[in-house]
Amino acid sequence: MKFKVPDLLISVLSTAFGIDLNNPEIKKLQPYSKTLSQVSTGLKKITVRSEFLSQNYLEKSDIRSAYLLYYTPINMVKIFYPLGELLPQIKNKSNLNVLDIGSGLGAMSVGLCFWNEDNLNTTFDITAYDQSAHALKDFSELFTSCKFSHQLKTVTAPIGGTMDDCYDLILAGNLLNELSTDEEGAFESYLDQNLSEEGFAILIEPALPETSRRLLSLRDRLLQKGFFIYAPCFTNNPCPALVKSTDWCHHAMAWERPEYIRLLDEMIGHVKKTLKFSYIIISKNDHHLADHLLGSRDSQNQFRIVSELFKEKGRYEFFGCNDHGWCSCQVNKRDLTDENSAIENLIRYDTIEIQNYKSEKNRIKIDKNTVVKKITQ
Repeated sequence: MKFKVPDLLISVLSTAFGIDLNNPEIKKLQPYSKTLSQVSTGLKKITVRSEFLSQNYLEKSDIRSAYLLYYTPINMVKIFYPLGELLPQIKNKSNLNVLDIGSGLGAMSVGLCFWNEDNLNTTFDITAYDQSAHALKDFSELFTSCKFSHQLKTVTAPIGGTMDDCYDLILAGNLLNELSTDEEGAFESYLDQNLSEEGFAILIEPALPETSRRLLSLRDRLLQKGFFIYAPCFTNNPCPALVKSTDWCHHAMAWERPEYIRLLDEMIGHVKKTLKFSYIIISKNDHHLADHLLGSRDSQNQFRIVSELFKEKGRYEFFGCNDHGWCSCQVNKRDLTDENSAIENLIRYDTIEIQNYKSEKNRIKIDKNTVVKKITQ
């Protein structure tokens, strides 16, 4: 399944920028490419990121404009995938109290509202919390232009303030990437104090090694504090991706890249044919995605795929994750049967169940007697 930027959002952005983004002219996009290159370097390059972030970059109008045009549509599509996994938990809710913390220009909330139109019939009371008053103003204008029927309240404050309300859903997109160690501790406190007992939090970070590992480290700390992982993990053990300093874990989601983003990608040297990101969904209650996919969970036989499918000469290999840790799952092509042929079409972050396999250390051997069932929604 490929996800796409909603037509309405592209229409709203076309009007706001005075550019037909469905049939874009390169010369009208060029003024934004230089700024986007600077933003990309500032957010990704470790040696300059601290200085870039200290400037509170969303207070600058040229950066906000470029970010709204390019990053907001990209980031909002990312939330569709974890929301799809969370659907069984929220599909019967008539109203959700939502906190978008470090909201910036509102990609997470805007994505939630668009996803809701196709998947739910729910209303939201959204509180957007960010240190940039200018970003929140632009977010409010975008929200109004999209004609959402939900309620939006904005709060201008740095991470570290206090909030009295409890929320059914907390969203945080690309937040850890921009927090100091002290601010990260304050964010953990928000989750502890402001997530309702039956609520969920969706945390999404860039698929960069450093930021992904930071999210996974937060995952482990939250587990120690009594939180539960709803998705994507099929284990509540310490994250196996943190065992080696060179590993991290991320999704690579298929999407329909808008033409104007493809052109901007060419100008700034990006390749966003897939959307790569790391995410976790957490709760204070012991809920898990497997409860809804299969009716029960089995952390020995149910796996999350954490790699591509490697098609080697005479063999298929992929890596799965559950209580076994990260496991190399292998099958010789001569051992493929109707019962295990689902392997041939696996993609990263699929969920599968494997029965009747042989386990050797961190290796799962699949043979003619093995049953492989793809259980992804």
